Amino acid sequence: MKTPIKRLFLLAVLFINSLSIFSQNIEEDSLLKVLAIQKTDTNIVNTLLSLVILYLNDFDENLDTLKVTKYLQKALTLSEKLNYKKGEAKCYYNFG
Repeated sequence: MKTPIKRLFLLAVLFINSLSIFSQNIEEDSLLKVLAIQKTDTNIVNTLLSLVILYLNDFDENLDTLKVTKYLQKALTLSEKLNYKKGEAKCYYNFG
């Protein structure tokens, strides 16, 4: 009797885990689409930082540090160009 309950529990955990991975991909795709159509202003910095936070919240061993660094560097460069101090501060915080 315990074996079917354990199997059911395991299937439920796997299903819930797969839903969170799927939703993260949707959020990433949405942010990338928004990034592609935005004008060069502080909104791009905020979108890049949102992508960084999305990647950093992925506590998986597949964390793509190159993407995180690339997006942070883009956000920092643009923040400095726009004199957007809040964006610069958030970039330095996430670099640390």
